[in-house]
Amino acid sequence: MFTYMVALNTNAINFNPKHRGKIIGILNAFFAGSPSVFSALYFHVIGKDNPKSVDSFSTLMLVFAVSFVVIDILCIGFLHVFPNEEQLGKIFPDVTEKNSEASGVQAHNNGFTEDSNTTDAVATSDNTLKYVTDSTNTIVNAEPDDVSMIKILLNVDYQLLTWVITSASVAGLVFTIALTQTTSAIGLASHNADIVLIIPITNGVISAAVGIISDYFKQRLPRLGIFVAGNFTFVICQCLVVGLADEYPVLVIATVFNGIGQGILWSIAPTVMSEIFSIKNLGRNWGIALLVSSLVGFAAQEAFGALYDAGISVPGEVYCYGMSCVRGGHAVTLGITAMSMVLGVILYIRRRRG
Repeated sequence: MFTYMVALNTNAINFNPKHRGKIIGILNAFFAGSPSVFSALYFHVIGKDNPKSVDSFSTLMLVFAVSFVVIDILCIGFLHVFPNEEQLGKIFPDVTEKNSEASGVQAHNNGFTEDSNTTDAVATSDNTLKYVTDSTNTIVNAEPDDVSMIKILLNVDYQLLTWVITSASVAGLVFTIALTQTTSAIGLASHNADIVLIIPITNGVISAAVGIISDYFKQRLPRLGIFVAGNFTFVICQCLVVGLADEYPVLVIATVFNGIGQGILWSIAPTVMSEIFSIKNLGRNWGIALLVSSLVGFAAQEAFGALYDAGISVPGEVYCYGMSCVRGGHAVTLGITAMSMVLGVILYIRRRRG
């Protein structure tokens, strides 16, 4: 998570705001797609003979440990914040100079004749001003850079956005972690090696695509609107699981919807956070949201596990079989996704009116 935060914050700062959606989206595509690599490695190489064995799990943890060290060394060597002049301070003096030149007139035959470069200069300055407005409008509309942590925590919009992110991320997290538990409960464990690849692949593809689309249509399609609408995919996912998950095709469709929701969440939410509450405080603000998400996610997983254990009818048995074992946990997750939708709509209305 530390590596993710450093990479996200550094790249978001290094690039022009007009590219922020695609930068964060592509970064998340790699971050989200990596589990598919490790899942394939685990089911087809490390745990090929017995995926549930202790030795297979221990080997996977060793692979993770070595990978973390290698990746962090690469980050230390190549990840830097590049010097970047303030855009407004760099461009506006040029505009002022061109306007000054454009306003000059030449005396000719006791009259005044417009300089031949005036029209081009004015057009250039207008275009420059338009570029500044278009590429930095999110910075102008953002909260001041010097907002303290106390003030940001007391900000209603920040609270709403944090809880929307928390609810959506919990829905994605609980479903992902409980996916193989669900397949085992309903007798579909033989499909585990395939179904676990759906979310990371879908997540990666959607992350890159929605990041690019959100940049291209930013003026006509607000990113916050995309984010709120994207949370509806979690509602569809959980409704399908609660009602019809014992059918494998339905479970696959539900898993695809969950992957779509996670792709939208993790590529759009950090961008929205940086645009509303300043890019300079993205690390702090996004970090707080992730902390809340992790705590609530832990509680939601515990609740899912407790409901699963309550469904075990044979004393001393470890595994529970039947849709009733997991339906209660997924129903709780459905309620969380509904809360995410409601809070998201409230936030969207507030921002539109404000």
